Order: sequence, then C-alpha cells, then structure tokens
Amino acid sequence: MGGAAVALGLAALGAGTYNTDRGLRLRAALGQDEAQLALALRRYRAGDATAAFALFEPLMLADYAPAVAVVCDILGTPSLDGPRGAARQVGCDTDAKVTPITRLEQLSDVAFMAREWGALEQVLARRLAAGDTRAHFDMARYEALSRPEALQVEAVVAHLRRAADHGDPRGQYLMAVYQLHDATKDPAAQAPLSQTFAKLIAQSPPVTAGDAYFELAKLMQAGLIGSELAYSDVLLRADELGNRFAAGYLAQYLLSNPDKGEIGGADAAAWVEKAAAHGDPVAQYNHALALLDAAPADAAPRTDANTDAAEKLLLASAATGFAPSHTRLGALYWQQPQRAGGDVEAGRHRALEHWQIAADKGDANALYNLAQVALAQGRREAGIRYLEASAAQGHKAAGDALKAAR
Repeated sequence: MGGAAVALGLAALGAGTYNTDRGLRLRAALGQDEAQLALALRRYRAGDATAAFALFEPLMLADYAPAVAVVCDILGTPSLDGPRGAARQVGCDTDAKVTPITRLEQLSDVAFMAREWGALEQVLARRLAAGDTRAHFDMARYEALSRPEALQVEAVVAHLRRAADHGDPRGQYLMAVYQLHDATKDPAAQAPLSQTFAKLIAQSPPVTAGDAYFELAKLMQAGLIGSELAYSDVLLRADELGNRFAAGYLAQYLLSNPDKGEIGGADAAAWVEKAAAHGDPVAQYNHALALLDAAPADAAPRTDANTDAAEKLLLASAATGFAPSHTRLGALYWQQPQRAGGDVEAGRHRALEHWQIAADKGDANALYNLAQVALAQGRREAGIRYLEASAAQGHKAAGDALKAAR
C-alpha cells in the first residue's frame, strides 16, 4: 500500500478510535507491527488464544523484537501446572539470529503453558510442515496432555516412534520405557511402568534431550536396553547437552575402569571435579579427599587453599545427608578444631556432632571414631557399643579393637 493510502487510512481513524479494537485492526492491516502486537496481547488476555497466536506468529517469524520479548516474558512466568510459585524456567532466546522454527517452538511452549490446545495444534502442524522433527515429541505431549481423561496411548506412541526414528533422544527414551512396559509379563510390574510412562510424557517442563540421554544410560547400565552407542558415549552426550548428573556417572565409570583413561578428553579426576561443581554429593566428597591429599602436611589451619576448598565441598555434601562427608568433616574438625570456630573444645564438639550424624546413618568409620573417643574418656560401655556396631559393618580395626577391649 502506498504512503498516501496509509496516511489516509490512519487519518480516518480519528483520535478516539486509535487504540480500540477497530483502530488496532486497521493499523495492523496497514503494517504497523506495534498495533498487531497490541491486538495479539488483547486477544491473549481476553482468553482467545487461537486468534492471539495467529497474530503473534508472523511477528515472531519476522523476529519483531517486542513480540519476541513478550513471548519470552510469558515463558518466564510461574507455571500453571507446577508447584505454587515455581517458575517454569523455559529457555527463551531473544537473539534475532535464531531460526524461524525456534520462534514457532517458543510459541508452542506458550500454548503448552496456557493449555490452549487449538492454538497448539496449529503451531505444531506448522512446525512439522517446516521440517521441524522435534515437533513429533511435542505432538506426543499434546496428545497426552489435551485429553488426560481419555488418553489415546496409540496416538502418543505413534508420535514418539516418529520422534525416535528421527533421532530425538526424548522420543527414544520414552519409547524405551513404553517398550519395557509392553514386554513386562508380570502384572504387578506393569502398572508402575505404565504410570511412569504417563507421568514422563505429561511432565512439565518436559524431559530435555540431555535428561533423556542420561536416563537411557541408566537403563543401559541396568542391562534393560542396548544401544549402538557405548554407555560412556551416551553419558557424554547427556553431559554435553546440560545434564548435571552425567559427569558424576562418568567419573564413577572411569574410577571403576581405570584402563579407559579419558572420556571426552577428561580423566576421572576432571570428571569428579565437574560433578562436584554440579552439586553431586559423592563427587564433592571424592574431590574433597583429593584436595586434602594434595594439601601440605604442615599447613596452618584456615590458611591452606586446598583444605579450605575441601571443607566447603564436605559441608555442601554433608548438607545433602551424605554420611561419609559428615565423617570426614568430623576428622577435619578434630584435627583442626579452630576451623569450626571458637576454641579447641568447641571445635571438637562440632567434630563429635558430625560423627554422631554419620553414626546414626550407620557409617562404620564414624562409629569407630566415636568408640575411640568414648574409650579414651573412660566410657567403656559406650565405647563397646560403638565398636560392636562398627564391627558389624565389617570395619576390621573395630573388630580388632573389640577383641582387645573384651
């Protein structure tokens, strides 16, 4: 439309109708993106998501920055189906260099979040038509979520199979779970697997590709499924795609198979350190032990960087309830009571607290340490009880000390 015609159209609106529905529609028809966005928001807030999405879509595909920002803002709001106050935490790229398919995927995320099934079906159809094979997985979720009271398992599985055939690890994982359920002859085991499958397909946020690879690796480790990829390769893909637990499994795999050397250019120590940084309590414990082994024997309390870092790792691991970390913290505070704050007596008291926590969890080393303290203090009966409990866990030194004490 020529510039003169645009000017005439706008002039015909009049000041009173400029931002009414009629005014916004006309301005949008005349090519004003801000008017189309305002109209889309008005439709969305009024509950007419299908009309809103039809208006949002061309703006998103054109990378109209305000529209992208609005969609990303919607995706950052608390989820309707998650825990109260919990954010959905869906990634939303505002970079103008992303592909049109990414923009359609963001729109479908909004539709999922709002449970607007008509709008979602249309967006997913457009994604499939544009060659987006990831949409097969979302079609499976759409089938499961849009009719939970009459779940059409065959339709869900058909879409998951297409996703798996196109190499989507999310589809491969859920198909593996479904096939394990289908192959289970034990009626007692079928129901839990069926419930697990239904829960996995409907969970929100949906399973990610990294999480899917990680879960596939666990199924491989349990001997339930096979793969053309090695167990370590599947874990490596999970790590590369952002799964925070894969590093810990890779660390344990290399520690159990030292002949493997490295995976992804990193040795066992490097994977332990990465897993510790991701919050894995076992890795935090193992990395702390490595740091303590590397600390100078004559390091003064509170000055050695390795011991300081190890203490932080042990505290973080112990906070999850990991008993060996409590035991090692107790030993650290017993040897360097000043680290626990206050005087020596206060530090030793902290050490005993950590040992007692670990002992209550059945940790043999903590029980043995408490026995030694009790015997040194003349509390023979308590010491014997601790030694008996530790020896029952197979602690050799506790067994020897028990024989000597008797």
